[in-house]
Amino acid sequence: MQPRVNARLADASVLIALGVLDEQPVPPPPPPPPVEPEPPAPEQPSQVEQVAMKAAMSAAIVDAGLIPDAEDQAAMTAIAQLDTTTAAAVVRWVKRKKKDTVPVPPTKLGG
Repeated sequence: MQPRVNARLADASVLIALGVLDEQPVPPPPPPPPVEPEPPAPEQPSQVEQVAMKAAMSAAIVDAGLIPDAEDQAAMTAIAQLDTTTAAAVVRWVKRKKKDTVPVPPTKLGG
């Protein structure tokens, strides 16, 4: 079975070929999305700022009742090398007062 063809109907390409229709302009492609600039990298603290931050962290740890060991010293050195905002946030976190923390009640096992 053959599909029905209506000779009186034509698509735009046939009408253009016959000269009945002018060729339609192709719209230009949309412009590319704007490229957002990358945020600037955080500035690395100077040697003096690193030493001061490490001292502040050490004092906060001692104030919390802990004695920093070699691993703690290495961690403080690594944190002090981060950007100043991050290192200051760590110091604030360590300085939390005991009254700011909620004690966890002991639980009874088995019934």
